[in-house]
Amino acid sequence: MRKFVILRLIPCSAAYSSSARKLSRIPKSALKAPELERLNLSGNELSALPREIAGLKKLRSLNLSGNKFSSLGPAIGDLKALEYLNLQGNRLAALPESLGRLPSLSILDLRDNRFTSLPAEAASLLRAGATVIVDEALARAYGNRIFETLDTNAINRETRFAYSVAIDLPEAPDRGARVDIFYPPAVGALTVFEPLIPYALLNRTMPCSHEEENPGRREIASLGDDAVSKYLQTHCPAKLFAHGPGGVEKLRMGPPKFHRVDCCGSPCLRVTAELAPTRNPALFYSTTAGAKGKAVFVRLTKIVTPGPEWLRPNRVPLPEGFLATRIDFYKYPGLGRDAYLAFVAASGIVASDTGDGVRTLSWTPWQAVYLYDARGPRILTPASLAGLRAYGTNLEPAALYDVSGDHVPDLLLGNPVSLILERHRQGFRSWGVIPPDAPACAAPPESPPKIKP
Repeated sequence: MRKFVILRLIPCSAAYSSSARKLSRIPKSALKAPELERLNLSGNELSALPREIAGLKKLRSLNLSGNKFSSLGPAIGDLKALEYLNLQGNRLAALPESLGRLPSLSILDLRDNRFTSLPAEAASLLRAGATVIVDEALARAYGNRIFETLDTNAINRETRFAYSVAIDLPEAPDRGARVDIFYPPAVGALTVFEPLIPYALLNRTMPCSHEEENPGRREIASLGDDAVSKYLQTHCPAKLFAHGPGGVEKLRMGPPKFHRVDCCGSPCLRVTAELAPTRNPALFYSTTAGAKGKAVFVRLTKIVTPGPEWLRPNRVPLPEGFLATRIDFYKYPGLGRDAYLAFVAASGIVASDTGDGVRTLSWTPWQAVYLYDARGPRILTPASLAGLRAYGTNLEPAALYDVSGDHVPDLLLGNPVSLILERHRQGFRSWGVIPPDAPACAAPPESPPKIKP
């Protein structure tokens, strides 16, 4: 078991507290404890860090909150083992350059100081993977508005599917309200319904459901075994098709089986079905049979030679303050004009709420796919992080594939496939492939959408 050395230097208890008893300097005895790992100096009247603090080579946690620091000396940059630094409630308007180079720092608390913008040293720590706790005013600068700087006028949310993109492409068929479901490939058994997965967010369709009923609801899960089995036989997908480079193949699957699970304190059902092996590798499973034959699948490849003069990476828009880490171009055929897809991977500072009112900043990855022609780039994928989280962490263009069998190639994103952009009217509409892993239990399963099969 690891031994922690802790030194707590805070004012005396309420019976003895007075401003006269608060520390105005760090005792030399504390600075001569090289084995010290945690030091709490909160609630004193300290205004300077002595150079000798650099001798605390094993210090992992330093709490300086509630003091009178208006500056920190460069010696704090010598605390190479420091993981937690609390500077809340001081008079700081800047940070020493050396602080931004602390290799182990993972949490920095800057609340209740005099910062008017995020210090460059804090931004350096964020890029290195640290989390910075800030006031609401600083957090607001890194909220959803950074994604609103993108031109997303072509993206529309609709009730019958998660979102659509209208960008003046040649007219494609409209298949109407969707009822199809998309699954990742599985071996041996497929999870047909996982109660904590947000199916309605992915594609507005809930497996094993009919209108207001689904296995995630308490009233269905509380039925007896025979009643549940009868319900699932009636409502779960009876046919699934494997889609891949080798074409479409009907899956041989057993009857649905249910497993009673706990959903954040409520009874739920997980539904699975046994699968026989497929003849060809699959990219995804779906309730739609799609088009038959191999010719409908075209793998996309990156272009390595310069394209037209207007095809330049510096013209691809990014969320405010984000830095591109990768931009790849792919030829997009079939439009009767020069058109390309641009895949962008970028990172930037994003604010989030921990749930207890504490606002934090973190360095966050972001991805997008744009259609790029002589009129410029137009975004095809969700701009906000909330939208991206539903579709996984990889949106790299993979292939053109006729998902719906209407002889118009659709766009597969991700490897494994996580998002399908089906050609729809003058643009695309989204199909989310169900993620293979369920999220952590944070809330009861959502209500299903009101879609009649």
